[in-house]
This record gives sequence, C-alpha cells and structure tokens, in this order.
Amino acid sequence: VSEYGIDEKSAEYIADDIELSSFFDDCCSSHRHEPKNYCSWIMGELVKHLNAQNIAFSQTKLTVSGLNDLIDAVYSSMISATAAKKVFEVLLEKQLPVNEIINDLGLAQVSDLSVLKEVAVEVINENAKSVSDYRGGKTNALGFLIGQCMKKSKGKADPVKMKEILLSLLG
Repeated sequence: VSEYGIDEKSAEYIADDIELSSFFDDCCSSHRHEPKNYCSWIMGELVKHLNAQNIAFSQTKLTVSGLNDLIDAVYSSMISATAAKKVFEVLLEKQLPVNEIINDLGLAQVSDLSVLKEVAVEVINENAKSVSDYRGGKTNALGFLIGQCMKKSKGKADPVKMKEILLSLLG
C-alpha cells in the first residue's frame, strides 16, 4: 500500500479480484505512470463500468497500453479529464488507438492561441456585465467568463490557457 501510494480500501478491492490485480500489476510494471494513477482509473471508471454492466474485467477490451496512452493524453493536455472518460468508455468496448478515438469523437482540446484568443474576445464582447464585475473586483466573474469560453468552444478549449488569455485581455 505505501509502496504504491494507494489507499488500503482500493488495494484490498484490487487484490480480491485476480483479473484486476493482474491488470494493475501489468500497468505498474510498464513504469509509464504512477500506481495511484492506475488505481484511480481502475477504482473509478473501470469498476463503475464493470458493476453497471455486471461483467468481469476479462469481458472488456481494455489493455495496459490503452490505459497508458489515455493517461498520456490527459497529462499532455491533448484531452480534458471529461473527454478522457468518453475515450475510456470506448477503450472498454474496442481495441482502438487512443489518438484514433480522440479524433473520431472530436475530443482534442484546442490549444491554438489565436483560436482561443478569438473565443475569449467574443465572450468578453458578449458579457460586458461580467467583465465590469471582474474589473470591479469580483474575481468569481472570471470563472463565469472561463465557463462561457468553454461553452463557446464546446468544451474543447484548454481551460488553463483560456484563463491566461482572459487575464491578459482583461488587464
């Protein structure tokens, strides 16, 4: 438990299922990510899926490389955590490359600064009151503006970059 940095409850749950235990060990043996990252996906989305479908892990199509590639995509900001859950659902059903799933579903985050700036300018122009509130010291108005940018970009904008752009435009 302490070696992997995971909680005891999760460790017991994984250890009690030979298939999950084997998958977790294979993931950790790949040395691409921290054990707690694997544990998080296994105990979260994977267990939720297995329980909802009333199936065993062996009835899914999930592979170690698929999970590793998915975690890579999240860490590189290629996709958001929300999009990652959609990709994960496909990985459970089909053995496809993560990049292909991301492209097929149109889930890649937009990180082109010129595109993000265009979205931010539109949102600023459409939300004068929130801009005024923010400039007047109401910092929660920034969260609203970021939300509007995410809505306008259909969730594809990188929220961290979006915040940076909004801050620079709002002065």
